[in-house]
Amino acid sequence: MKQPPLGVQLFTFNLLTIGGWGQSATALRDAAKALFGHYYGLQRLMIDPKNDPPDSQTKAVGRVILMLAGLAIENLAKGLWILENGGTLISGQLPEELMTHIKTNRFLKDAKVSLTDRERALVTKLKPFVVWEGKYPVPTTVKKLTFNVFQTDDFDRFTKLFDRLKALLDERLKVALSKTDA
Repeated sequence: MKQPPLGVQLFTFNLLTIGGWGQSATALRDAAKALFGHYYGLQRLMIDPKNDPPDSQTKAVGRVILMLAGLAIENLAKGLWILENGGTLISGQLPEELMTHIKTNRFLKDAKVSLTDRERALVTKLKPFVVWEGKYPVPTTVKKLTFNVFQTDDFDRFTKLFDRLKALLDERLKVALSKTDA
């Protein structure tokens, strides 16, 4: 199959880059929400002495929810950063600044998104799970090992922040697209 011309490829890449962050973030949020919907049932399995010990997949569900939540917030932050910093990717590749998992708070600051102290603390809490949870069985150093990491209000705090950032991304995307129509 013949590839479309480079100009068409660049246009498509830019469109997917600018609009895709919110879609990707929503898919990650939905996956976290699905797991969270079963979290308390899984937790009861883990502590009920009448049940066989749960397998390792069940034990880690809270950490995986935090990883997915962190990735969702990171995607929204990167989408907001792209919109604030030009949004056009003439090079045909993502800016090198975005190819990291440790700068979500910085991306939000650079995108002129103000966070409350509580929101900033949540983003900071989610960062290690994005960095190590999908790659290693433990954090990268013993100093980063935490216990009881998944608190009962984490998902509500994540949902509120997600909804606020997603609405902001959608609003800014609409403004950016209206400028290209003019």
